[in-house]
Amino acid sequence: MKNNSKQAWTFRCLLSVALMFFFSIGMFAQSMTVKGVVKDDAGDPVIGASVLVKGTNNGTITDFDGNFELKNVLQGANIEISFVGYQTQVVKAKSSLSVILKEDTETLEEVVVVGYGVQKKSVVTASIAKVSADDLAAAAPTRMDNALKGLAAGVQVTSASGQPGSSPKVRIRGIGTINNSDPLYVVDGMPIDGGLDFVNPSDIESIEVLKDAASGAIYGARGAHGVVMVTTKSAKAGRMKVDFNFSARFNKLANKLEMMNTYEFARYQLDNAMIKGGSSDRYQWRQDFGNPWDLDLYQNMETYDWQDEVMGGTPVSYNYNVTLNGGSEKLRFNASLTHSDEEGILLGSGVERTNFNMKVNAELAKNLTLLVNPRFTIRKDEGAGANAFGRRGIIDVLRYRPTNGMREFGYVDPDYADPLEEAQWAISNPVNDVDQNYLEKMSYQFVNQASLEWKPVEGLRLRTEFSHTFGFGEENRFYGYLTDAVNNSTYLNQPYAYIKDSRSTRYTWTTTAAYNFTAKEDHNLSFLAGFELQGQNSRSNQSTARFFPQLISPEQALANMGLGSAYQTTSSESVPNRMASFFGQANYNYKHKYYLSATFRADGSSKFAPNNQWGYFPAAAAAWRISDEAFMENTRDWLDNLKLRLSYGTSGADNISASLWKGTWKTGTNAAGETIYLPGDMQPNPDLKWETT
Repeated sequence: MKNNSKQAWTFRCLLSVALMFFFSIGMFAQSMTVKGVVKDDAGDPVIGASVLVKGTNNGTITDFDGNFELKNVLQGANIEISFVGYQTQVVKAKSSLSVILKEDTETLEEVVVVGYGVQKKSVVTASIAKVSADDLAAAAPTRMDNALKGLAAGVQVTSASGQPGSSPKVRIRGIGTINNSDPLYVVDGMPIDGGLDFVNPSDIESIEVLKDAASGAIYGARGAHGVVMVTTKSAKAGRMKVDFNFSARFNKLANKLEMMNTYEFARYQLDNAMIKGGSSDRYQWRQDFGNPWDLDLYQNMETYDWQDEVMGGTPVSYNYNVTLNGGSEKLRFNASLTHSDEEGILLGSGVERTNFNMKVNAELAKNLTLLVNPRFTIRKDEGAGANAFGRRGIIDVLRYRPTNGMREFGYVDPDYADPLEEAQWAISNPVNDVDQNYLEKMSYQFVNQASLEWKPVEGLRLRTEFSHTFGFGEENRFYGYLTDAVNNSTYLNQPYAYIKDSRSTRYTWTTTAAYNFTAKEDHNLSFLAGFELQGQNSRSNQSTARFFPQLISPEQALANMGLGSAYQTTSSESVPNRMASFFGQANYNYKHKYYLSATFRADGSSKFAPNNQWGYFPAAAAAWRISDEAFMENTRDWLDNLKLRLSYGTSGADNISASLWKGTWKTGTNAAGETIYLPGDMQPNPDLKWETT
């Protein structure tokens, strides 16, 4: 029985070896040598092209004649041929191959968003930088405007403060005015004058930055300092698709200042008392720190590092996004919900945002499309910022003593103690000061945008678009009795608080007509004309109470303003700002080599006197695509696209108050205590006119 088992085992081993031997022979027999040549569309050899057997390290490059040879290639294997500036090709392995590589014109045919439309990147005459969705995904920014940092040439993005959620300063072509130099933001064709909190980076498809005057002139007054075009993700037909994205990051203070420890501080105070020489100073040191002969005891005492207490944490910020996309060819939708929680390094600071964005695209009839795009944003800000932290700002953290001296031992002789001084010692740390300067803000914004587009004939596009923005917010502010804000005759070093409610509305109505056509194959023309109406106003109400109890908390004061004495109740309403605009643009190119563009816009603003309300802003641009010239043919193996551009344009700005051109009045009191009206602080100037850049 044992012999039979041993014979069976031996037979199986021999059979396995035989199968492996024949299999190896078969595999070896199926390998081959592949020879070939790689050329371009013109029939010229492509030198240095990469030839690789996919899934292996078996590869080579073409020689000066475009020839290559690959050995030990299995039959049926895929061979990948690639070269910079050409489309990658994959072919089946054969003993002889002839491969034609085609130029990669995808970047030249890329579409970019321009004023009131889109253009192929190859025909753009203006200076435009583009940031794609892939670039945004790699950068993972928390704000849309932060997404431009380092991703768009010629755009400077700097942080205005370290406060979570604070808006950075964005500068395109530097500073061009003594007033506001912020660029104009256009989201899905809608100009935005306020914040960009309702735009989440996860919802962005692409960002285009119009950098020169010729490209921004189509937006007239508001495009004086550049234009940032934001396109959000659109609805796509097909089965419903659900995407979930989550990101988290940790923040840490990069560097701390080196401060005195407990022993160094006590020794410094002793030296200071001895230099002053007064007996009262030496006596006070003894009261605070004990016997000078026991100074060495402080070397073993704990040192309070207030920088660590206030800014030494490792806050976690997170962001998650859920997107639903789907529909049919006739009706498509895209819905996105995003929530982010950004905790600040500074104690008590942070911001929470929730964004909801929906796009519904409906084909009402042939060539007639309706787009509805509602958005809703909730934002909560906590913390008054570094400059308003505690009593006198974040710098105060460095002034706090690292020890409380004798009070660390918990005993001070009550017969000699000053109650007010002891109270100061008891609360003298920046952690307790957080509630001395308290700020909480809530804001809500609802944006509804709808557009109707009709293409009655080939090349003609008629579009009308309306958007309305409604926002309201609440600001809760509290100043404790240790802050400088109450150190005056109005508040008498007692806490005060206010609650402020605000509302704002904006609307924009834009109608455009665009037509493009080609004449005699070589002459390409496009025209755009349109008008735009805008308006906005705001109002606010504020209630202030003072003389709260000294030790009241911010939450108690703001929850019951009646615990203080009513001080002021004010309300304000802005002068409505309105603008009417007419604009047009013409583009021409010959054989996609020579380009001309002309733009004109007229803006009428209610901020100026009737005789100066209208501003006129022309612009022109020309371009020459040198790389398509015959004399550049020898450079096409290393030069993809070379274009020379020249542009000139004017743009304007009306970043002033709405009432500067006319007289204003304010209330006052006469000697009899009666209310009277007095001329305003600003003298009227009816000659104010547009600022032109």
